[in-house]
Order: sequence, then structure tokens, then C-alpha cells
Amino acid sequence: MSYSVAAILKGTPYLSLYGAKALESLGNSSKVTYTVELEEKELPDYENPGGGVDTKIIRVKSAKVALSLRKVSIKTLALALGGDATAFTGGAVVAEAHTAGAAGTLVYLDFPQDMTQSLAVTPAGAGDAYVEGEDYRRVRAGFVILEGGSIAADAEIKVAYTKLAGHNIEALVNIAADYRLLFDGVNEVDEKPTSGDFFKVKFGPAKSIEFIGDDFVSLDLEGTLQKDETKTGVGLSKYMRVRTGF
Repeated sequence: MSYSVAAILKGTPYLSLYGAKALESLGNSSKVTYTVELEEKELPDYENPGGGVDTKIIRVKSAKVALSLRKVSIKTLALALGGDATAFTGGAVVAEAHTAGAAGTLVYLDFPQDMTQSLAVTPAGAGDAYVEGEDYRRVRAGFVILEGGSIAADAEIKVAYTKLAGHNIEALVNIAADYRLLFDGVNEVDEKPTSGDFFKVKFGPAKSIEFIGDDFVSLDLEGTLQKDETKTGVGLSKYMRVRTGF
């Protein structure tokens, strides 16, 4: 029996590389929007006064899906940056080499440091350790060389600290990958399930990412639906399928 109902949809998007059976949640998302851009061609009626349309055809120029991902993870950040992520382990860093800049400049460490553990800065050769608060000021990314301290510009130094485990994400090195996107949703009005299966999507990197702001970060992505040649059969879409519980 057919039926109609008002709808407010909520749900979770899942993502996997195209062809892989490993859909992973993208977490809380404030938007999953499907749009179609159409190309219309009209043949005017040239036979009769007053004009009009003799024939009209409508073609699909492109179909797109837009996401607003509100949880930042390695997967979502790498996707938004069009990049690849590589993990690094935590632990002791004994003698990381750096060249000091002028007073007031930052020495950027190779890894994120554990701020609850000690940091030691010493000359690359012989000499006493530099003193925090007199020669340098420690910050999250490393340390800042202080005016009037003993660290000269261009001095070769070494640093010992405890690094945190984390990831490096190299941006714009992985924009060729294709993905499968699945929306697992529910209608709040009647609690009926609704899912959207987007078979083969090419995402571009996010056009902007707010690194400083007062609101929760939103990773806004747009992807183009591509034809999936593995979908065969009469009446079957090669682009997407919606499945509803009503």
C-alpha cells in the first residue's frame, strides 16, 4: 500500500574506497545533500505565430553530493585535505637537530611534544644546557628563542623531549581516489529507515578549513557521482539508489 508522510531525515554517512567492503562512519554530520545539474534543450515552434516549444529534452549534466562533517578524525581531515595520513609513534626523542633563528622566532619540533614531560635544549657540540625562561620559552609546537638569552642566531642546537603519538597528513596528494558513500538514515516523523547508496563518488578537497574560529569546525565537501559500470541490469541505476521503509 502506497503512503506519504512528512519527513525530517537524520542519520550517519559511511565511506569506503570504491570497491572495498569497509564502510566506516564519518560521524556526526549536519548535511548530506544530493543535487542534480540539468541541461535543457528546446526546439522552438517555428511554424506558428506566437512561438512556443515544439520539443524539449532534459539531460543530466552532473549529479553531486555535499557533506558537512562535524567531527574531525584522521579519516575526515585527510579527506578534507585531499591527502594521505601516516602514523607516528610516541616516545623519547634524544637529540633532534635544529638551527636556531633570531630572537623571537619559533623552533618548530619534528613531532608534537608532551607538555607534561621535560624538554632540554643544548648546543649541538659541547656546552651547558640552555635554560627555559631565560634562553627560550616553550610553546606547543616547540619553543621560542628569547631576547637577551644565550641562544645565538644560526646556532646549531639539539633538543630532547617526549613526543606524542599522532599522524602527519600530506595535503593534496590523494585527490584521484574514488569512494563509495552510504547514508544510513531515519525519518524522525515516523521512524522509518531511509538509506542512500552513492556508488562511485569523486570528492574534491574542502574549499576552506577554519583553523581559528568560535564555532565547531565543519569540513564541507562536495563530490561528483560517476558511472559505476559494475551495476548492470534493466532499470538499475549506475549512480545511486535510495531505499526507504515506506
